[in-house]
Amino acid sequence: MTRAMTLALLVIAGVCVSRPAAGVPAPDFRLIDLAGVSHTLAQHRGKVVLLNFWASWCVGCKRETPSLVKLHALRRNDLVVMGITVNDAMPNVRAFADQQKITYTLLMDDDAAVAALYEVDRIPTNVIVAADGEIHETIVGFATVLHFEAFVLRSLYELIPRPVAPRGKAAVTWAALKSR
Repeated sequence: MTRAMTLALLVIAGVCVSRPAAGVPAPDFRLIDLAGVSHTLAQHRGKVVLLNFWASWCVGCKRETPSLVKLHALRRNDLVVMGITVNDAMPNVRAFADQQKITYTLLMDDDAAVAALYEVDRIPTNVIVAADGEIHETIVGFATVLHFEAFVLRSLYELIPRPVAPRGKAAVTWAALKSR
């Protein structure tokens, strides 16, 4: 199937049905990575997952990849980033991954079946899945790096618990409460 046909089918699918809404279970899938190892969404239950639907020829995808690489490096312990390449050739994906120094998992969606499960009608599309397996947010398309990072970081802030170290007046109040 050619790129143009794939995009046309994704656009038609997007017109006919709506995307899975926030708060619904994320569809599970099984795809292979560049080494031939099989991965599922279910194996990451209990962690926040960012599914990035992309292709090596997509201009917006190329622009957001450095943000994903940086995000993966910074949040590796509490975030799983899975790049799902839609109907792309393995040699192109490998070359792109090497060029961009991608360290997160790249999965091959050769027949766009997983893209169809998530009703992806445009790439890039990013789906953020909460630790409980429900879709938290879907970010379609690409505007700017700042726009993309703002959406992703807002979702992660809502989903990933952070230890809070009290400072200033809060620290003094906390210390007083602990000593009672």
